[in-house]
Amino acid sequence: MSLDLQQFTIYWCNLEPTFGHQIKKTRPCVIVSPNEMNNVLGTVVIVPLTSTVRKFPFYLPVTYHDRQGALACDQIKTIDKRRVGKSFAALTYKDSTALSSILCTMFQSS
Repeated sequence: MSLDLQQFTIYWCNLEPTFGHQIKKTRPCVIVSPNEMNNVLGTVVIVPLTSTVRKFPFYLPVTYHDRQGALACDQIKTIDKRRVGKSFAALTYKDSTALSSILCTMFQSS
């Protein structure tokens, strides 16, 4: 089965097994890897969505399906496509731009 996984779309992802402080369970996650990578690799890069909203510079508050949460950019990870389930929602342009900005800031050299 070939999945058409799109950047800046939220999918249900199974993150188990985990270890230590990693975000656990099946939860919504945003695919941040570019579509060119998503089309050819067996993995995708994701940022998990959490219901715990913290005022950290690497957390992006979002609202989807009338629920508030945050994209936990400190928990960015690569997962096998077989861990990806149904789509949940697509990020708004405003949220995808803000997420890109946070990720660029995180990986800038100081």
